[in-house]
Amino acid sequence: LREKEDDRKKILRQYEDLTREVQEAETINRTLEMQAANLMIEVKSKQSDLEAARARADNLDSYVEEILRQNEQFRTQIISLNAKVDMLTSDLQDNRVARDSVLTDLDGVNQLAVKLNTDKV
Repeated sequence: LREKEDDRKKILRQYEDLTREVQEAETINRTLEMQAANLMIEVKSKQSDLEAARARADNLDSYVEEILRQNEQFRTQIISLNAKVDMLTSDLQDNRVARDSVLTDLDGVNQLAVKLNTDKV
């Protein structure tokens, strides 16, 4: 009878030990599940941040490309305007030469008119 009582106590202790181990394992399991859930939330947050950063980078790339296109257009316009200024400067110089020639001819005509008037008188 004593032997059965000792066996019963031994089995009861083993049951209590195993129950304690199961509870500890369940506690650890719940902790690990919570950590895993928190890590999944963090991963999703990081993925969202990454997607937002990629979108910003794409937008900045588009913006830079647009600025480069505008700069090229401005360069083309400057080259065209410089050519027009050169052409207008040349035309202005030609007009000044023509004006000077006309003024010289006009002075000559004026002198002839004065001479004719003096000869008439």
